[in-house]
Amino acid sequence: MNKTVLVSLISEQTIPNVLFIKQFGVVDKYIFITTERMENEDNGNRREWILKACNIDDNKQQKIEVNAEDKIDVEEKLSKVDFSGFERIIVNITGGTKMMSIAAYEFFNKNYPDAELWYKPIDKKDEFHICNNPNKTLKINYNLTVKEYLEACGIFEDRYTFKKPVFDESYCLNFYQSYNTNSKIRELTEKIRNTFRANDAPFSKKMKNEKEIDLSADVELLEIMTELNSIDFPLDKDTFLLKNKMEFLTGGWFEEYVYYKVKKENNLSENSISLGVKLDPKSNDKERLKYFANNDLDVVYVKNNEFYVIECKTNIKDKGLFTETVYKMAALRKYFGLSVKSILATLTELDENQKEKASVFQIQILNKFD
Repeated sequence: MNKTVLVSLISEQTIPNVLFIKQFGVVDKYIFITTERMENEDNGNRREWILKACNIDDNKQQKIEVNAEDKIDVEEKLSKVDFSGFERIIVNITGGTKMMSIAAYEFFNKNYPDAELWYKPIDKKDEFHICNNPNKTLKINYNLTVKEYLEACGIFEDRYTFKKPVFDESYCLNFYQSYNTNSKIRELTEKIRNTFRANDAPFSKKMKNEKEIDLSADVELLEIMTELNSIDFPLDKDTFLLKNKMEFLTGGWFEEYVYYKVKKENNLSENSISLGVKLDPKSNDKERLKYFANNDLDVVYVKNNEFYVIECKTNIKDKGLFTETVYKMAALRKYFGLSVKSILATLTELDENQKEKASVFQIQILNKFD
């Protein structure tokens, strides 16, 4: 005989359901009360996202599709499920529409008075309460990983990649200090950017198509090689600059520095922070693709089950670049949900207008690193 069933009401925001399921651990059966809209593949099937994030086998779950605004329909469909075989019935009424929550509450309260009816108060991000006894609480102590959070947003492992740091924490710290104190380093990184990454850069196509370039093969590149040697930058086979090291020199160093700094200061595990996340959404993710064309995220991490995205810009004095960056970061809420935290890390001292614009879009500025 099955012993425990966990019932979830599905809505746009999946994280409360995922956390609730993770906190209770494995049960015998999962029932999801959902709607046609939440099952729509074009907008993202929220039930599938939850199943993936919680690693639930399909044979252990049951879908009940209801009319989101019809209380009678919800109650009638719940009445067709035989709950009598379960010793423990756990219900999370946090999700769904208000009508779905009311219907579920009244149904279980009337027909299964021993059922545990839980909800998440708006002002309690890490607690669930029992409906008939608000003093009885469930403290969430499960910490989501980056992978689990992305899955809960419908971004599975085959739809994103991430980078490993090119250098260790010590090297990145030393490079950061050198960049701030040595104009020669700043001039060299700008020269490399103009050589390899600018739109009209003479070697941009070659570096884009190849993983490395021989700096001894061209007079202009020889000059760069000499300058890199003068700062003891490690080349490969003495004369080769690898693509990932070129990317490090043209801004990746700052991303890696921020990655290590945030990881250390927040005491994050390897699974809780990722560098250089590149998203590859499905072509039918029409709603999210409208808002988020640029799919590179410099640093992402999860702390206290909240998702943070950091955009790293060494120099953002250009007004157009600043505005473009702010709008991109604001669009993250369409992609990851309203709870995403956006941070702009920059070495630029922003003016008051820029600070105000960032504040309007709820973007935190990180520009003090010492």
